[in-house]
Amino acid sequence: MDHSCSSSSVLDSGGLEVLGSTKQSRDPPAQCHGVQTDPPVPALRFCGQLAQWTGNSTNYQVRAAHATLVVSFRPLAGEVASSRLELRNEGNTSIFYSWQQLDVSSSLSHLLSHRRRSCFYFNQSSGVILPGVTQQIDLMFQSGVPGLHTESWQLQTNPVLLQGASVQVTLMGFAVSEDRTAELRRHLEDLPKGSRFCHPRKNGLKGRFSGSSSSPCPGSRVRAGDSLMLR
Repeated sequence: MDHSCSSSSVLDSGGLEVLGSTKQSRDPPAQCHGVQTDPPVPALRFCGQLAQWTGNSTNYQVRAAHATLVVSFRPLAGEVASSRLELRNEGNTSIFYSWQQLDVSSSLSHLLSHRRRSCFYFNQSSGVILPGVTQQIDLMFQSGVPGLHTESWQLQTNPVLLQGASVQVTLMGFAVSEDRTAELRRHLEDLPKGSRFCHPRKNGLKGRFSGSSSSPCPGSRVRAGDSLMLR
């Protein structure tokens, strides 16, 4: 036999209101018999950092604070670098999540980067994480153009976390160009310090002095002529 009971909105210890006034249950609910159950507490461990509901509902509209995670990549240009985000539901209620890309300042580097396609790849679809379940999201970065590439994403959850503050992920990839002069540089570094610059200068000065000593001085010619005339 199916049993049902009606209940008003539940408030947790921090004042978070849980939507929904009617709940259907196939088990004889403890709520109908006056047994108090634990209120839903959303808590998500985000890459090792715990994000949960804090504060009360009166401050729900205050969203100035935010938590930011930076994921960095540093491959050679054209190569693929990978990383992973780990989301673990450590609360006692399901957490629905979705991704939204954030707009950054209209700087010159950002405007130039928008002319190229995105260099970051991951599953941007929404999902749900059950209590005690870990969700892993694979990230990849690849760029054939050397330089710095960034993207910012916001993780939206329902119920909200961190008193409604923004939970953000900044992806930062630095594509390194191949060093084509590494062999020549190693050869120069292996040379003795005195032979790098002193020897060419010494040879040049030696050539100048040796050339000037072979040519006779103009004064000596005059004196030689005078001596001939006197004779």
